[in-house]
Amino acid sequence: MHIAVCNDNVADRKQLERLLARESDKRLSTSGNLYVDSYGHPDSLLKNPMQFDAFFIDMELTPDISDSSVLQCLIKAGCSAPVILFYASPEEKEEKKALGKDAPMEILLLEKPVRKEELSSLLDNLLVLSGKREIPIEIRAEAGTHYIYESDILYAEKKGGHIYVTLKSGEILPHNASLESLLAQLEAYPVFFAPNRKTILNGRYIKSVQLTHITMCDGHTFSAIGAGIGYAKKCLAEYAQ
Repeated sequence: MHIAVCNDNVADRKQLERLLARESDKRLSTSGNLYVDSYGHPDSLLKNPMQFDAFFIDMELTPDISDSSVLQCLIKAGCSAPVILFYASPEEKEEKKALGKDAPMEILLLEKPVRKEELSSLLDNLLVLSGKREIPIEIRAEAGTHYIYESDILYAEKKGGHIYVTLKSGEILPHNASLESLLAQLEAYPVFFAPNRKTILNGRYIKSVQLTHITMCDGHTFSAIGAGIGYAKKCLAEYAQ
């Protein structure tokens, strides 16, 4: 599990790092290492927040930056990983709880000073949540990295040595990797398949299947033979509205 710690109190941040390191050692033979990146300011964290499985946020000392502002930035970036906020009094607990009222991700609370037993229990909870959370798919382009989800993708095509991913929204993203590596990234989703050597389709969005062709919901048609046609028919039967 990859964890981000963002805390502008150096002493508190170092203490949390130590506690997480001990938890990582304890879990090495069971749930595996905890990989922790620690920040004193959210700017560095927000450069690539989608890589993390959980965020420990505690911003109290930096002018114009708060837990709420960092949380809003994570939401705007499309993050879905759980966020852990800290409290030191019953009143602060209610304030932090209110921050997560409309958040799309799980908001968990941890009392300060942090006790190892409570942290261990929270990490157990995070592991359960991580197993249920859909992991974003990484599409890398020269202009930057995009993080999208299975339901966002219509299909991917190889054209003239380049890979292009077409989204349900109609947006087309260039992908700086091979079609084979993209298919390997998508293998966790049975809905994706390759009807030919130059195409990956999302079976969720098939409109019709002919003898040698598959038509997607946006009207684009792709050639397919043998097993590709059979799998397309199976997807069409499963996902047809």
